[in-house]
Amino acid sequence: MKRMILLASCLTAVMAAAGCGTENGDAGARTASAVEDAGTNTGTGTPLNAGLRLALPDTLGAGQYTRDATAPPPMTNGEAVQALITAGVGNPVLMNAVYRPAGDTGGALRIDGAYGALSDPAKARDTLLQILSKEDHSTPVERTARTILPAGATEPLVCQIVVEKKSTQAEVLAPVCAWTDTSTTARVLRSGGTGNEIIGARIDLDAYAAQVDRIRTEIRVR
Repeated sequence: MKRMILLASCLTAVMAAAGCGTENGDAGARTASAVEDAGTNTGTGTPLNAGLRLALPDTLGAGQYTRDATAPPPMTNGEAVQALITAGVGNPVLMNAVYRPAGDTGGALRIDGAYGALSDPAKARDTLLQILSKEDHSTPVERTARTILPAGATEPLVCQIVVEKKSTQAEVLAPVCAWTDTSTTARVLRSGGTGNEIIGARIDLDAYAAQVDRIRTEIRVR
C-alpha cells in the first residue's frame, strides 16, 4: 500500500511540475517527464509535449524555402540564454535560421526558438518574444495578440502583426506567430520581400498562421 501511495504521489508531481527528478541530478538539468503527448494541460491550456526539440533543416515546405547559409545568426548571446533560464527554461538550446523562398520573392522566414525543459511555457514564449522584438526593432500594431487555431491543428498559435523599422528608415508590416509547450518555444516572422506590405495594407494573419502551423510540424521533432 505504501508503495502504491508513493507511486501515486510521484505521478501527481510529474503532471503538476513536469517531473519527479532530473536526468542527471544537476540543478539546471532537464526535468525527466512521464507525460508525453498527453494533449493539453487543462489548468493552463499549454500542450504537454515532453521530449520534443527543434531541428532546422536545409529546406522547408517541400523545397519552397531554402535556408540562407550567409544570414548572420541572431539571438546567440549569453544575455538571451540567461533570460530564458530566468524564465524557467532548463538547459536552453537556442535555434535560429533564415529561409528564403524560390526566386527570393514573398518574404524571407526568420525562425527563432529554443528547446529544453519549460517549467512555465507561457513565460518562456513571452520572454523569447521580448528578446526578439529588441533585435528586430519591431513593435506590435495592436496591444493584444490573437490566439489562432488553424484548421486541422490541435495546438494554438499566438499571432500578431508588427512594424519593422528597416535600416532605410522605411517601416513595413511583418506577421509573427509563436507557439510554446513544455519542451519548445519558437517564433516565425516573415520579413521583407513582396509578401510584406507598407503601413496601411492588410495581411491575412489566419493564412499566415496556417503556414506557421505546417512549419511547426516540420521543425518540431523527437
